[in-house]
Amino acid sequence: MFTKKKKIIAIMVAVLVLSLSFSTTSFAASISATLNAQFKALKILLNGQQVTMESQPIIVNGSTYLPLRAFANLFNKNVDWNATLQQVTITDKPDNLVTSLQAQIKEKDNQILVLQTQLAAKSGGKSLSDMEKQLNRDYEDYEKMDVSITLSGSTSKITVKVDIGDEDDWDDLSSTKQTKLLQYIADDLNDEYDDPDISGTVRDGSTTLKTFTVNSSGTVKISSSSSSLSNFADELEDDYDELGDIDKLSISLSGSTSGTITFTVKIKYSSFEDEWDELDDDEIEDFMLDIQGDIEDEYDDADVKGYIKDSSDSDANMASLSTSGSFKRYSDYD
Repeated sequence: MFTKKKKIIAIMVAVLVLSLSFSTTSFAASISATLNAQFKALKILLNGQQVTMESQPIIVNGSTYLPLRAFANLFNKNVDWNATLQQVTITDKPDNLVTSLQAQIKEKDNQILVLQTQLAAKSGGKSLSDMEKQLNRDYEDYEKMDVSITLSGSTSKITVKVDIGDEDDWDDLSSTKQTKLLQYIADDLNDEYDDPDISGTVRDGSTTLKTFTVNSSGTVKISSSSSSLSNFADELEDDYDELGDIDKLSISLSGSTSGTITFTVKIKYSSFEDEWDELDDDEIEDFMLDIQGDIEDEYDDADVKGYIKDSSDSDANMASLSTSGSFKRYSDYD
């Protein structure tokens, strides 16, 4: 029984040595040898986990040998034998999970690239001045009208003035075509800038025909000029954003477009006390008269008066202007 076992071992060793001897082409002739080898009950651990081998390792002259195919299987490799070339080829086995994960990573990378491109386009959008020029090129002859578009404010809060040249031409348009023009403008602004707050007016010169806003979904909502006091106050705030060296002004309108409109300019006196004291009466009066004149141009039927107030005390008047244009600067802020 022992002799038979030794013969089997000798045959296995001969085959193993024969395979190794042909791993390069420098050995053209067959080489065989009889070696003394023994089986050894060894534990093989792969990353801390014991694995089971189909063929047991053998020990020859103190060195442990594993069958090449069994060893390659441990590392997910293919082993191919080319009898003609007497050559062993080892290649990676395809891993479907890895391939799937790699495809998912590539898809995510592409999505990130698209988002980065969109973000760069948003953050690097046109200035309002350049955007205004583009809109005028695109819509200056909309429905054969003489359209002029003005943008003011900032890229996050945009005020649009659409002058259509002749009220009759505007009135001749269907409500659908009127809305389409304003929607085209809003869409272009939303495409260029990141979720801006958009509002505006449609004018015939100094006369406001319509006001409009754009909701969070980008849809234009048109209203008549009678409800435009708050929108026009925003326009005034854009146009009159400083008085001398005083900035951060706020302007509000109240009243009726067919009665009396009151404008209120608020200044944080505690922050601009020196700047206010340096202003002479004429500068303040001219500032208030200009605002009064713009409101009267906008609303022909309204009488206009106004106040400059300390924003920290709504009851404290710093200056006033009556409907007849009579100006007063109050002594507490003189």
